[in-house]
Amino acid sequence: MADSQNTIALRAEIAQVEKKLKALQVAGKGLGSVKNEIKETYEGGDAGDLYGNKYDDMKDDETKAIKGFKSNFDDKKSAMMDKIQSQERVLNYKLTSLNTQLRLSEIWDAITNK
Repeated sequence: MADSQNTIALRAEIAQVEKKLKALQVAGKGLGSVKNEIKETYEGGDAGDLYGNKYDDMKDDETKAIKGFKSNFDDKKSAMMDKIQSQERVLNYKLTSLNTQLRLSEIWDAITNK
């Protein structure tokens, strides 16, 4: 039983979609494993010897900046994860559709090759 051009093309397209889906899953897993671990406090040195409003203000400014960077990073990471997950859903829907088309094409091939 010979496969039609349509069946062959569908199999090739399914393989490409599966490849893209795997790449997205790897990217999502990699991005998801990235941790945002920026210390907000200074450890070591002579930090305990620094007293006064000037140093308190500097420390507060640095803490605010670090928290801002962490928040910005988390927001961008979350947005990227949302895009990856959205694209994964699109590819899964496409894969389901292609598999359905492939089954119908294989049935048609079986009917026409009798």
